[in-house]
Order: sequence, then C-alpha cells, then structure tokens
Amino acid sequence: MMLRHEEVSARPVRGWDIDPGHMARPPRGVTHVVLDTPAGLHGKLFQQALALAGEFTEQLGLPVLGCLRPTQNYIHLAARGLTLFDVAPSRVERDLEQWQDLCRWLDS
Repeated sequence: MMLRHEEVSARPVRGWDIDPGHMARPPRGVTHVVLDTPAGLHGKLFQQALALAGEFTEQLGLPVLGCLRPTQNYIHLAARGLTLFDVAPSRVERDLEQWQDLCRWLDS
C-alpha cells in the first residue's frame, strides 16, 4: 500500500463539534475516524486520554485497529513533508510493522 498526499477528490478532513457535557460523536455520514493524540500529551494526562478514547470507542462499538508507538520519526518526517512510506523501510522498520494490520484493513 502506498500512501500519498490527499487527492482533490478525497473527502475533507473535518473536526467535530464538541458540546461540553455530552459524548462527542462523529459528524453525520462519517464512516471512518482517526483519533489523533495532540503533540505534547504524555504521562498521566496521556494515560487518562487513552482510557477515555477506549471508553468512547467501546460505547460506539468501534473497533480499535491499532496503536502507534510514540516516536520522533513522525515529527522528523512531517517536517520534511514525508511519511513512513516515503523513506527507506530499514529506517522505520519498527514503525512500519505497527501499520501492517491497519494497511491490511484499509486494503480489504
């Protein structure tokens, strides 16, 4: 599988309207969701956010397809406009392994 920059015909990336005090739900018509951890979230706060995300996906009956390790590879590559899939696999082998289940799911 080769990931590339978003094509013009691709659906837009949208944020969610969050109503304080209510469970956040995906926008109407959304079939796939990626929950991204904000930079700088670590330690106890990260663990709390991870637990909340687990509860959220469980309540909605959503499968968790994988978790990615915290690595500087994403930061360094993003600064150059690249992804893990744009560099020699030997440089990011450990990270590519974590993407295999997700890639298989996307290809199915």
